[in-house]
Amino acid sequence: LPTYFGAFNTKMTYKNFDLSALIRFSGGNVIHNSTRRDLLNLNFTNNSTEILGRWQSVAAPGDGMTPRLWASGNTFVNLTGNATTRFVEDADYIKLDNISLGYSLPKSILDRTGINKLRIFVQGQNLFMITAYKGIDPEMESTGVDLNGTPRQRVFTMGVNLSL
Repeated sequence: LPTYFGAFNTKMTYKNFDLSALIRFSGGNVIHNSTRRDLLNLNFTNNSTEILGRWQSVAAPGDGMTPRLWASGNTFVNLTGNATTRFVEDADYIKLDNISLGYSLPKSILDRTGINKLRIFVQGQNLFMITAYKGIDPEMESTGVDLNGTPRQRVFTMGVNLSL
């Protein structure tokens, strides 16, 4: 599959307000979701809710993908020890990576204080992501395999830029 990626960065101003945003995207990627594979090992220790879709009876056949529980066969039945294509997932995404809103005090007010520029701002990072990927974050993989990665944190910042 061809891989494509890019970013859209924009900055707008209106009177003394400024708004900037960074949107990133990537496509054509696939990831082996080993974390998901491990959470479906059918031994009922630290499993995901996806295991509730397992075959239970003829009346409750489940999701058609997760096999029935088999005593002492947890890794064999669900192939959690193998790198099967069952856990290869689309890793395309669009992210609102950064957004910042600021206000600069008018020059008429600052002239009386000896300050050249004073800007107050709020900023957010890693705020929003659109993806079909079932894992935490398609960017947190290593060499095409997502194995219990730590997700990127959502960060909110407030600050002041001061020029004397």
